[in-house]
Amino acid sequence: MALSPAQAREAGPERARLDAEFLEAATLRFLRRRSRTRPDLRLIEWQGLRAVAKDWANTWPLVRPHARRCLDREWRALEALSDLPGIPRPIARFPHAILVSFVEGAPLHHARPRREQRRVFFDALAACVDRIHARGVVHLDLRQRRNILCGPDGQPQVLDFEAALVCDPARAIGRIALRWGRRVDRLAILKHKLRYAAMLLTPRERRLGRAARVVRWAWPSAVLHRARVALRRLRRGARS
Repeated sequence: MALSPAQAREAGPERARLDAEFLEAATLRFLRRRSRTRPDLRLIEWQGLRAVAKDWANTWPLVRPHARRCLDREWRALEALSDLPGIPRPIARFPHAILVSFVEGAPLHHARPRREQRRVFFDALAACVDRIHARGVVHLDLRQRRNILCGPDGQPQVLDFEAALVCDPARAIGRIALRWGRRVDRLAILKHKLRYAAMLLTPRERRLGRAARVVRWAWPSAVLHRARVALRRLRRGARS
C-alpha cells in the first residue's frame, strides 16, 4: 500500500482511485474538514491501529501543485525524523495523501501545561526541536500553536511538517538554510514561552522577545492583516 514520493507521482488515475476508496473506507472520523487551500485530516484505522491521513485529493485544482510540494516536504522531513520521540511516524505515501501515526495530545492553546509543569514542558520542547535540527530538519511553522501538542504525560509533541526543510549541512546553501531555520524555530518557541511562561524567561530571552514583537508588529503581512480587520469593522459599523 505504501508508495514512495517518486512512485506516487507516477501512479495512474486507477491507483489514485483505489487509494481514495481505501481512505474513505478506513476513516473513523474527520479531525478537520478540507477547505480550498487545506487538506482533510482523517483519523483512520490502519492494521488495527489509529493513524492520521492528510488528504489533499479534493482540494481546489489551482492548489494541487502546492499540495504536491507540501506532501513531498512533509514526507522527506518525517522520514528523516522517523525514530525520534514526540514526532509522528511516517507510515504510507499515496498520490494525494500521506499516512502518519496518531499522536495523542491536545493543541497548546487548548491544553496548556499546568503552571508547575511549564518549565519541564518548555525545556522538553526546546530539546525536541534541537533533536529535529540535529537531523538537518527545520520546521518553520512552530509559531502555530496547533502544531505543538501537550501529551497525556505532559510532554510536547510536534506536528505538521508540510512547511519543513531538510537541509544538507555538507553544502553551503544547506548550512545557511539550517542556521536561518534554527532561528525561526527558536523564536517561535520563545513566542509561546512569552505567552504561557513569561516568568521563566532569562534577561536575554526577554530582550529577544521584545525585538521579535516589534518586528512581528511591523511585518508587512501583519500590517495588511490589521488593515483588513479594521476595514471589516468599519463596514460592519456602517451597516448597523
